[in-house]
Amino acid sequence: SLGSGESVEVRHRYTYMDAGVASLTVRLPDDSLATDDVRHLTVEVSEALDVLLVDGEEGTGPLGDETDQLRLALAPPGDTPTGVEPTVATPQTLGDVDLSAHASVIVCNLDRWPASREDELRRYVERGGGLAVFLGDRVDVDAWNRAFYAEGQGLLPVQLGRRLESESYDAAPAVLPPEVEHPLVSIFAGDRNPFLKRVRGRVRLACDARGEDQTQAILSFEDQARTPFLLEKRYGKGRVLLFNTTADQDWSTWPKEFSFVITAQELVRLLAPAATAGRNLRVGEPYERGLNPAQFQATAVDRERL
Repeated sequence: SLGSGESVEVRHRYTYMDAGVASLTVRLPDDSLATDDVRHLTVEVSEALDVLLVDGEEGTGPLGDETDQLRLALAPPGDTPTGVEPTVATPQTLGDVDLSAHASVIVCNLDRWPASREDELRRYVERGGGLAVFLGDRVDVDAWNRAFYAEGQGLLPVQLGRRLESESYDAAPAVLPPEVEHPLVSIFAGDRNPFLKRVRGRVRLACDARGEDQTQAILSFEDQARTPFLLEKRYGKGRVLLFNTTADQDWSTWPKEFSFVITAQELVRLLAPAATAGRNLRVGEPYERGLNPAQFQATAVDRERL
């Protein structure tokens, strides 16, 4: 039971077999106040979740790009669909991307977000979009802190600090089992779970979630400082997840582990619900849809003829 003013989040998964507009009804057992026992929602079911991967480091050869291993984890080749459709953007093409067309955005080793579109990214998350950030050698720490930490009021869950590096993977810290309940890592709970113990993080950035009221440290490294490995922050109607590692194997062994594939699949589903929450609006509530100014051409209007 819940006390007065309390709330709890309960998650259920249901798979629709056909794409299109569908209705959803949630019903609780009857009680003395029947008016709040039923809720209806109209949802738009897509063939696949369209996830934008922002690749900050293009490489050469197989798996040379920063997002290659993540892209394969989300949509491996073959005839078995995963329900995820990744779209890759580079720093050169990012300016032409309509963020609102994607269920979530995952940024990988990007030096900095385009200054002209910083407000657009904030609005995207604030209105319900999901954002995940992977770090890397190209990341301009000062630029990200200045634009998106903003003394704890920005998108970043924590302020990014100095680089921490182990001499080898043998000397690198492992990732500890989760100490908090979270849907992204619930499968890895328990001291005997072998999946995360296999991960070694040779490079990471110093960061401290203590004192960050809106931030939750979900996973941590097994080092002296218990440096966060994965953090989450709610921002408006959306959420931001920060991975203190790379999406490829430059900083850790994680992308070659099976736990990386599991987490990638769960990640896009965790980020997506806020962005696809349904079509229901309350009376008087405005309908908002983000538009990319780069896709439109300004036209002068003669007000006297209107």
